[in-house]
Amino acid sequence: MNDLLTFRLQKDEFFAHDAHSPLTSEQKQNFEGLEYFPENPDLRLEVEVQEDPENEALNMQTSTGDFQPFRRYGTFSFEVEGQPAELTIYVNEHGFFMPFVDSL
Repeated sequence: MNDLLTFRLQKDEFFAHDAHSPLTSEQKQNFEGLEYFPENPDLRLEVEVQEDPENEALNMQTSTGDFQPFRRYGTFSFEVEGQPAELTIYVNEHGFFMPFVDSL
């Protein structure tokens, strides 16, 4: 079993059984695991983060509708199938976070 599969299984176990799961008791009863994209070795990246000198503070809305404080930590650039891409990293007391929108 590889690291990614182990991570995904642990995440599904957390969602299904942990008291801190974002799922309700009813949702947990029917939960069969999250749907994941297949692993793509071409997207295994080693990048250099360009830290944001301004470290801008903002409140970001979560999937539950609540707001959490974050700071803009920095960005990194890379290519996907020859196309340039850039992601922004945010940080708070819980760690790093990279929001994204599925464009499919």
